[in-house]
Amino acid sequence: LEVIFGSTLGGSTSINAGIYSRPAQEEFDMWPEKWKGRDVLSFFKKFENYQGPMGVSKNHGKDGLLTIQPPSHHHSFSDAWIEAAKKVGINVVVDGASGSNNNSGLYHSSNTFKDGRRQDAFTAYLLPIMPREGLEVRTGANVATIIYKEVNGKQRATEVVYVLQGLARVSVHARREIILSAGWAGSPKILMLSGVGPNDNLEKLEIKVGVHLEGVGRQLVGRPLMNLLFGGQRIAPEEMPWMFASEEVDSEWALNGTGILDMSLVGVYGKAKSGLDNNGRDDFLMSFSDMVGSFNNAPLQTLISSCKVCRPASRGRIKLRSPNPTDDVEISFDMLKDERDMDILVACVKKTLSVYKNFRYQGIDLLGLHKMEDSQLRALIRSQALFSYHAWGTCRMGDGPLDVVEPDGLRVRGFSNLRVIDGSIMPEGLCSGPMSTTYMLAERGAAFILDDITQQYAPGAHIVDQRAAFIIVVSLLFSVMLVLTIALNFGVNTQAKTFSNLLYQEEAKRESPTNLRQSATSSFLDTQILTSQFNSKSSVKSRSMLAADLSDIKTSDFSLQESHNISKSLKNLSIHFSRLTLERLPNNTRTITNATGQIKGGKLTLLMGTSGAGKSTLLDILSMRIQSAKVNGSIMYYLEHDGSTVVASPTNQSFRTFMRRNIAYLKQSSGTELDELTVFETLMFSYMLRVAPNEKLFLSSIDIVNKIISSVGLTEHKDMDTRQLSGGQKRRLQIGASLLDNPLGIFLDEPTSGLDQNTAVKIIFLLKQIAKFRNIPVVAAVHNPGIVALENTDSMYLLFQGYGVFQGNYVDLKNTVNYQSSYLSGECPLDYTFDYIGKDAQFRQYMYTHHISDFNNNHLPGINRSMLEPIDYDENEADLGDRLKISSLWKSIVTLFSLLYTSFGSKKPVRRRVTICASIHTSGLTLIVLSILMYTFVGRVLPAKTLEGLLTVIGLMLIFTVPTIATFQVVCQQIIAIEAPHFYNLIFERLLSPEHVTVYWTLQGFQIALGCLPGFAIFYFLLGFQIQNAVVAILLFFIFCLQAITGAQVIQLYFPGAAAGGVYGVYSTLQLLLGGGALPPTVIQTWIAWTKYINPVSYFFTTLLSLELGVNAYCDENCRSVLGSGYDSTDLLRSGIFFLAMYFIQTSIIHFKVKKVIQILDGSARFECLKINIFEEQEVEEMTTIESTNFDKIDARRLFATSKIKGVGSRRESMYLSLR
Repeated sequence: LEVIFGSTLGGSTSINAGIYSRPAQEEFDMWPEKWKGRDVLSFFKKFENYQGPMGVSKNHGKDGLLTIQPPSHHHSFSDAWIEAAKKVGINVVVDGASGSNNNSGLYHSSNTFKDGRRQDAFTAYLLPIMPREGLEVRTGANVATIIYKEVNGKQRATEVVYVLQGLARVSVHARREIILSAGWAGSPKILMLSGVGPNDNLEKLEIKVGVHLEGVGRQLVGRPLMNLLFGGQRIAPEEMPWMFASEEVDSEWALNGTGILDMSLVGVYGKAKSGLDNNGRDDFLMSFSDMVGSFNNAPLQTLISSCKVCRPASRGRIKLRSPNPTDDVEISFDMLKDERDMDILVACVKKTLSVYKNFRYQGIDLLGLHKMEDSQLRALIRSQALFSYHAWGTCRMGDGPLDVVEPDGLRVRGFSNLRVIDGSIMPEGLCSGPMSTTYMLAERGAAFILDDITQQYAPGAHIVDQRAAFIIVVSLLFSVMLVLTIALNFGVNTQAKTFSNLLYQEEAKRESPTNLRQSATSSFLDTQILTSQFNSKSSVKSRSMLAADLSDIKTSDFSLQESHNISKSLKNLSIHFSRLTLERLPNNTRTITNATGQIKGGKLTLLMGTSGAGKSTLLDILSMRIQSAKVNGSIMYYLEHDGSTVVASPTNQSFRTFMRRNIAYLKQSSGTELDELTVFETLMFSYMLRVAPNEKLFLSSIDIVNKIISSVGLTEHKDMDTRQLSGGQKRRLQIGASLLDNPLGIFLDEPTSGLDQNTAVKIIFLLKQIAKFRNIPVVAAVHNPGIVALENTDSMYLLFQGYGVFQGNYVDLKNTVNYQSSYLSGECPLDYTFDYIGKDAQFRQYMYTHHISDFNNNHLPGINRSMLEPIDYDENEADLGDRLKISSLWKSIVTLFSLLYTSFGSKKPVRRRVTICASIHTSGLTLIVLSILMYTFVGRVLPAKTLEGLLTVIGLMLIFTVPTIATFQVVCQQIIAIEAPHFYNLIFERLLSPEHVTVYWTLQGFQIALGCLPGFAIFYFLLGFQIQNAVVAILLFFIFCLQAITGAQVIQLYFPGAAAGGVYGVYSTLQLLLGGGALPPTVIQTWIAWTKYINPVSYFFTTLLSLELGVNAYCDENCRSVLGSGYDSTDLLRSGIFFLAMYFIQTSIIHFKVKKVIQILDGSARFECLKINIFEEQEVEEMTTIESTNFDKIDARRLFATSKIKGVGSRRESMYLSLR
């Protein structure tokens, strides 16, 4: 059989007879649900532009794209044939193509013509929209395969590979879906070439089966055709006017589309019943052509009638011959294999012969059909039946085992985005030509696609403009953040201006002659009171003189009443603890074994001991800063609240939080968090975070800060950067900051570490005055600060390997060790204790026993009397109040930006301010310089019309992107390294919340990204990118920068220090290599190819080039073959959504990390202190300690005493003092 395919624009509608017919609605009863007559009628009417006699039927549409009209002229033979049909009982209807259920019969045919010319699918649908943006029609393309992969349990078609002009293989990437419309032979062929089909055929040709669908190519229905020839030489030539048209006829058709040449190829068309259909339906099609001429070597003047079976029962199959896409498929129709089809065809032939018996040329029978018996007719039909070019079923729609396409959506089974929309999906034959039904399938398939798009992108809308959606979404984010930033900067500038004015007013006051008096404390701290060395003869006298000097000092600056206007009803804190033990989790290492003692208000207590004794640990326990540990024993906190006594234990989480907020805690290191600020700015920073945001006029209390500066002796250093201060000055600044919110107590870890004895004495004296005049406990964990400091200390608490072994003042310690025979008169008792307690077990037990006995006899009765006093307070229910709340989010953010992100009106040199600003905006400045340099050395490179030009653009973009992400790392590392430790401390102290930090870094990242936009704009315009895409490109770069900065912040938080640089470097390098076009996809390993879908650089590169190149408008064929699967099909909206998702996810990670830190700080310690009404008296037990090594047992003081070298006495004495 000869099979002809419509391999042209418009497909088979460009080569068929143009006869328009429609099936009756009732015929769709055999189709799946949602495809019944009532479901499909509107789609028939949608494509129709019917121009026949109106009013005959309401089933026609008149607003569609496909014109349907009866010919302007028909031959008299057609009228005669219809009259003959009536005589044999065949029904005649006016419009048999209306789709009505009562349209059975013959009629003058209508055609898909417009003004006398064929209108096919191409001219009706495609040609009018060819100029539309986003549409590209490629001819000469032979599809080789469809690439797909499994996603979420279904196959997702991603690419189509086709052979262009029989030479180059081109790949086109599908960002949304692929529609297959290759017809009843082409669609199953492409599926099978792609590995979708029956196993037997594919495996035989060694094609890998990706999706097994047995029904692909099967269920082929080919409609048989039997042509009946009548006529010959006895028909006069003048009665065949179509063959002998004149010039007048030609002109009429050319000008008006009417006349003889507008006659239909088939004059009469219709359907009738054979009586063999079980449901009583029409089952054959018959037609009459009055103008065919020569056909199959028949005489010139020949009339043709045709018979076709409506719904053939015979089934065939399509198979591949080879994996080569240019080879034809093997088609087996198996027509008339089912005898029912033969019976219907014979009935149709007989009915046609009966018509001819009443026709005017009834005696003309070229085949001798009138004389044949049924058997002869069957033999003739079997030998001369043809293929009618009506076929379907090879990609059958339905729910059966051999069905290929889902009825709902027309997707190939097993696929999420591959549809087949053509005549191959028809599940059952219809008694009409397949053209109208195929148009209906196309219209409904388009509706499925548009419905999916509408649901996915904008419910209720027809279709979303992706560019507009991208601009709206990103612009909205940009606008919100810009408004916040403007408001933030306004608040910062207002605050800075007010601050600056007050600062200058204070300077004027200081310069006034009436304000030159310096506080006594400041005067004392600025006077050298100790020399670096003492000699044995003068040390006692010097110490006594110093004590006299200290007693005369007036320190009103420390007075609680004169400090500032913070009012607390809570005061007079004391802490009592007995048998306190601590185990570090999770290894249960005991670092505090038995600590017993008390901390009293108004006293300075020094926690001392050898290294590892546990003094810093005890400090952390008492100040509620202990982490990753379990605390046992008895510990009670006493304080006055509104005239009554409050007794509480740290087992109450709320109370622990309260104490952390109201006890100032100073770490051993002064840190570098605020090195860029001046002394005054640093204290203002602490004041505004701790106190001021809760006051209406927070800057009106600037006197408080000045009083603190004066009290710690830093008046002359007020405008000095903290990084320029000495170690002692930094420590005094820390102490001053802790006084701002009137704490209930101050705990310090190694406040004298790294300081000389002269400075250490100043610090100790300062702490003593604070304790005395504010009437609060001050506790400091220190090493031996020197005799002068010890003699002026209120209380010392000595620890040895987790045991408390002494509490009292310097004189008490001397009296305690004076009973030891080895103690020398005039020797420092603390040095003696440290020297002997590690090597003398008896002395160690003596000190421990004496300490416990002293606590039992002298302190325990008073403690228990206080506990037994009736109090009206429940620590589990009452709110202690007076807790300084965390300030509002906005006020804190303004303060943070004022002091960490700007100069805050300080008197820094201009060069210093410029340096700070440049360090923050390093990325933006780098991009501006880089853009200018690239233009200077390379020049304008767009539009790129060749592959070489495009590769140059990609290279420049790569060079531009590398410094961008590199400087993000540098900037964020500097910012996070400085701010994160300080923020964590502020969060733990309940001065900030995780939300404060997250919003601060979010707005900070926005300002960094904002600073990068000018550099990108210069790069964009100088290199010649399209101006009309500038807004979209800049917004794209903005959101790319924003998520990249946030990513750098995340890495800094999770990999602090030098590790962050390495992690970020590897991450950025992979982005550039895999997404920046540096490596073609074929070079990359398959297992990492998926990274392009999560790679920000890949999205940025592909989207920006897609904006520039469009659909390869500036790219030659070679360029298209390289970029066809990547850049020219990038979804702008998807890229924007990806960047936004990355940004919000990373922001959430930052918040989670910061919140996790505070949760760990809060929840890592367990207090299981005894809840008893009184402290029990302790029994003295044997101390279990670790013996010191022989090296530790060496008495360093005796080393030089036995030396026989002369003339080294003074040096020996000096070294002795330094060791001490």
